[in-house]
Amino acid sequence: MPPTKPANRGHHPPPPPAPPPTPRRPPPSALSTRRRNASAAASICGTIEGLVRAPAVEPAPIRVSAVRAGTVGTALWYGFPEADRERLFAGIAGTLPLGRIAEPEEVAESSVHLLNQRSATGTVITVDGGILLA
Repeated sequence: MPPTKPANRGHHPPPPPAPPPTPRRPPPSALSTRRRNASAAASICGTIEGLVRAPAVEPAPIRVSAVRAGTVGTALWYGFPEADRERLFAGIAGTLPLGRIAEPEEVAESSVHLLNQRSATGTVITVDGGILLA
């Protein structure tokens, strides 16, 4: 009789090693989110510039200027629960060089300035707490 192999009694080859765990990425900070959205912000800002400059030349002597505002504490945000709104404003303010968001009166003052400045045309005043600098 030929020799027989011993029976494999419940012994199985070991499973392959598990792959290493995927490192968890921390949630994006406001700064990294802003950097990712920088191209969108630049496009919007560039569009405003273009929308002001061309009409400022074409219908001259009619003056065309604009106020470009960042986040402003207006009634637009009142649909958010107050605690969420305050947390949102504080988060945005923390990313701004001035450390606060704009108030509606500040945007209005810039608009009045452009109306009173008879030599201004094709001008865009930015009221954004410095976000374009950050």
